[in-house]
Amino acid sequence: MQEITEFENISKEAQDAIQDINWEELMYVTNGTDAAGMPLASAMLTVDEIISSEQLNTISNVLLREAVINIHCSGGCAVITADLPASGGYEFKQASGICIGWFSDIDNPEHDNWLLSLVITPLLLEGNLTFQYHQLVFFDGYQYENGYRLTFAFDNEQSRHVFNNTIDFRRIIAEIEDEIKAEEDAMNESIAQAKEIENAAKENNPYSRAVKETFSATEEDNAMDDEYTGKNIRSVEEISGVRVREDADEN
Repeated sequence: MQEITEFENISKEAQDAIQDINWEELMYVTNGTDAAGMPLASAMLTVDEIISSEQLNTISNVLLREAVINIHCSGGCAVITADLPASGGYEFKQASGICIGWFSDIDNPEHDNWLLSLVITPLLLEGNLTFQYHQLVFFDGYQYENGYRLTFAFDNEQSRHVFNNTIDFRRIIAEIEDEIKAEEDAMNESIAQAKEIENAAKENNPYSRAVKETFSATEEDNAMDDEYTGKNIRSVEEISGVRVREDADEN
């Protein structure tokens, strides 16, 4: 594994494909849930002791099972929310304990070689690409009606995007585009179905139908009244040869 900004020992094709990746699209297939309501990414919070550049000793970690992940980056800040289901009480307590303990010991010189990381893996990419966030600057957690929410803020300058050197980036890009297109097609189909249901409901609504019938009958009555009135006016003019307004002026 290595940073996505480093191209040593990577093929020219892989380098070109990296440059082609639209990171907004990548976030699109990482954040939230799929059409079935399943999370698009997995996440793990971990604290490791750095033994050497190639060896880590895990102090504590928790897998945020079934958490719905949303990543929002702006400038040097990355804010990540993890929404756990109602059954995620254990994960919520573990993650909260790790973060609270991290901040309480942040000035402890014995922990200078400790590293807190939030590792997020887009499931669509089958573990070949992950986001790693370090340098936690803010944490909050609370329970709400349908579950638990964890909010993390990281120094985005310390984040890393790592990938497998053997990854087929062309396939990744194609999968991302296919996933986005499939979701757009599903959304458009849902909108079309909703419009059909709405139109059908309007047609079958007794109140709406009664209003239309009443309005139609009123228009017919008005048309008949206009025709009758017009015939009377013509009859008067033909008999007297004098308009009503002229009669009024003479009087």
